[in-house]
Amino acid sequence: MKRSIFVLSLALWGMTSAHAQVFNTGQTLSRGSFSLGFNPVILVDGGTDIGIYLQGGLGLTRGIDLSINGLVAENRSFVGGDIEWGLMSGMPSLSLTTGAAAERGHLTLKTNADLTFPLPSVDLYMGPKLDIRIYDDDVTLPFWIFFGAEVRVKSTLAIPFEVDIGLTDHATSLIGSGIIVYF
Repeated sequence: MKRSIFVLSLALWGMTSAHAQVFNTGQTLSRGSFSLGFNPVILVDGGTDIGIYLQGGLGLTRGIDLSINGLVAENRSFVGGDIEWGLMSGMPSLSLTTGAAAERGHLTLKTNADLTFPLPSVDLYMGPKLDIRIYDDDVTLPFWIFFGAEVRVKSTLAIPFEVDIGLTDHATSLIGSGIIVYF
């Protein structure tokens, strides 16, 4: 019971803060394992903005993990969290990520689906993302398609590459890479 309350508290905290999910394959972390990521990104939305995306993940149970993440950039910053739900493992893997966020005056509900093709030393992944951004007097629905690869250098270290292509108004495109360490 205490674990359920703790997980729910973390999820609700994450639901008050974030932006589009990035650097995430359709495979979830094993129970009790965790990851840390450091990823420089370029945001493109009429101009360019360079930022650092930070993430930490924790495997909660088989097929479910929790991520706390954030972005620090000149024109956009957030901190948030989400839960990834493994729907299918193997070749391919499929997951659904859900969360919510607060960023500069609006609440964001977010979801994305990850289809991953795990190969011997790289995971290739892609999928759609949809945010529902709720402002005081407006609601927007930014939508993206993303493509990525996570190259495993060794069992505890990976290099992700991702491109998020904004397809609607308010959907900032993103290009990024970096490192992810698994524990």
